Amino acid sequence: MQTLQIAATTRIGRSRNSCFSAKYWIEKAAAKGNPDAHYVIYQYEWDKKNALSHLKIAAESKEIPAAEYDFARKLDDENNCTKIKAARYWALLAQKAKLNVLDVLNSIKRHGACCHVKGIPWPTGEKTSKQEFAPQVAEDYANGENGKSQNFDLALKVICNGDDMSPFERDQMINYVLKMRAEPNLPPLRYCDFASSGETMAYCQTQDASKSQRANENSIATISMNWPLPARKALNRLMPVANDYFKAESYFENDTYRGGSEQASQIIGDEDDLKTEFTKQLKKLANQSPKVVSNDRLKIVERQLNAIVKEKFSMGDTASQKLLTNAQNEWIAYRNMWANLYVALWTGKLDATSAKTRADYDLTRLRIYQLKDVDVVSEDKTN
Repeated sequence: MQTLQIAATTRIGRSRNSCFSAKYWIEKAAAKGNPDAHYVIYQYEWDKKNALSHLKIAAESKEIPAAEYDFARKLDDENNCTKIKAARYWALLAQKAKLNVLDVLNSIKRHGACCHVKGIPWPTGEKTSKQEFAPQVAEDYANGENGKSQNFDLALKVICNGDDMSPFERDQMINYVLKMRAEPNLPPLRYCDFASSGETMAYCQTQDASKSQRANENSIATISMNWPLPARKALNRLMPVANDYFKAESYFENDTYRGGSEQASQIIGDEDDLKTEFTKQLKKLANQSPKVVSNDRLKIVERQLNAIVKEKFSMGDTASQKLLTNAQNEWIAYRNMWANLYVALWTGKLDATSAKTRADYDLTRLRIYQLKDVDVVSEDKTN
């Protein structure tokens, strides 16, 4: 120990010679079996080839809790099923010395669970996780869904072997399945509750959007089922134009995420929100009494919209300006198709010119609120 103290004293010096001198004395102390010296050599990576041997000597002295913790972590990092038991032993030893070892114990627990299910065979005729989207298959086994019986071991096997998720997502799913096994009344496993990467969040947004899309389609069918044939035809012509606008607008709104991993999921989410809002507007139109609006009022909101578009255009770079221009052009086509729907729906109640003016006014107001990113104020409150 005296040799190590001399080295530590020498190390205080600031010169290059002091550093070499400290290293010399620490290595000399290690050669005489000093565990502290072995731990210093490991920490400073002075002997990378034999780093684990130095750490093992330091840990086995049972005098350096930090070395015990590091040794447990190193054994766990190897992800070797034969070393899981040893890793747990050293982690618990460090824990007795009042070190916080929860992170490594949790990791050992996850690796242990994967080792436990490693030898469990797949059911006859079952595809492996390499042939399907692993998180979905894991959900099916953990929850007993989509024709599969609940089987936590197979759920863990899928998660441990699947390569469709990030390490964080895999760890969180393993934790939750182990928790489900211990607590039977927990909610079902849902992969998207743990999604963290841009790619997987995009997948989850797509799943949510698919469910939302089906709900919107059902709502639209219910809303329009009693409309006259010309109105239903106008709606059918509006739908593809609306989808083009929603896509263009979502790309523009998420330009700030350009090049980032979150951009795809944000675009999908915003596009879905626009479709839901579209359904709400259809429902509002179906319950709306024909009401004339003056051409002067339409010109006022159009000037307001032009000013907002011009301001946003001036603030963007070339790519952003291109996205805005595209979104605005798609919106104009979208507004025109809405006008056709107003005319067809209000035939006999309002003349075509008045119906179109009303549609242009309503859609322009909505566009203003959308670009300003504020909640829509009812028309009554603006009068």
